[in-house]
Amino acid sequence: MNTTLPVVPATPAGERPRLDARGTSTRGHVRASWGVLGFIASDTALLAGYALLGHVSAHAVLMYALAGLGLFGTYRLGIALGWHQRLRGMLLTLVMTPLVSLQLLGTAFWVPQVGLLMLMTLIPTVAMTALILPTRYLGALCLLLGACSAMLVATHGAALSLPMQAGAEAALTAIWFTMLLGRVATLSVRGTQLRNALTQKSADLAEALQKLEAIATHDELTGLLNRRAAMAMLANEAQRADRSGQAFSVALFDIDHFKQVNDTLGHATGDEVLRRYAAAMLGATRAADRFARYGGEEFLLLMPDQPQVHGALQVADRLRLLTAQHPWHEVAEALAITVSAGVATQRPGETTAQLLARADGALYAAKHAGRNRVQAG
Repeated sequence: MNTTLPVVPATPAGERPRLDARGTSTRGHVRASWGVLGFIASDTALLAGYALLGHVSAHAVLMYALAGLGLFGTYRLGIALGWHQRLRGMLLTLVMTPLVSLQLLGTAFWVPQVGLLMLMTLIPTVAMTALILPTRYLGALCLLLGACSAMLVATHGAALSLPMQAGAEAALTAIWFTMLLGRVATLSVRGTQLRNALTQKSADLAEALQKLEAIATHDELTGLLNRRAAMAMLANEAQRADRSGQAFSVALFDIDHFKQVNDTLGHATGDEVLRRYAAAMLGATRAADRFARYGGEEFLLLMPDQPQVHGALQVADRLRLLTAQHPWHEVAEALAITVSAGVATQRPGETTAQLLARADGALYAAKHAGRNRVQAG
């Protein structure tokens, strides 16, 4: 019989399908069950044609139809009992595939006049199952069906045939064969659709993971690396420096009087200042440097290739000057923004916490000395 099982996405391991997913899956299986019934009816009609031509008995047609209706009933019962949602969506397939195969092999055994047709029909049935079951289940099923088919050929090999003796019989066989080709073509299209869907899902997943990584490592307001990412980056740089023996430098920048900007011009203006400052610094830092938002109006600059404090001071002071020269009047009239900075270069055996503490102390000293300046720690 031309019955094939529908392909319904399985629920990922460890997850329970949501109610809406369950409903969608059930509706899809119910629709598929009517397709199964249509296949049963068409196959029975073709067998009835063979019976009218005297090639098979009416009793064989009746038994085939009853067995097919039994398969249809089992399919609907399985849907009602939720088999299609158990074992990650595979239980219904694991039940129905052996039953369908038994129907086909049994018909080939008792009605060998159409035995080769039954064996050919078994191929798309197993092929559809291959789109659903994991390899281990599919391999076991193929071994079982292969053994049963071998026994059938061994006992009835000479009797298995195709109804091709008369013109009408040949026409019915051609129709059956055409239906098999249609089933195989449908499987090919369905397989392509599944591959495309999996490719798209993989791309969507990769994009989602990339967005999650960006959210986890970047500051939402400025787009800079956040404090957590900056600390991880700093730890990695410290490990590299320990291996290579080449020191690095850091600078902590703090926007002067930023609280006054928020209090007098509003937080929206304060946010715009932070965004503009971050964009300006990103455009002014070198490719090797890393600029991050350390917290609030405080920013961290990592300088991997600055082993001397005087070089790090020059870099920090250049950024300080660029900040003061930025056209802040575009944000608010008469607005002027400056920064203070504390610079520190790694010392042998020094931890990142100690390095940052020295930079923070230098930043405090710069602000205490009048702001808009750079101090070494």
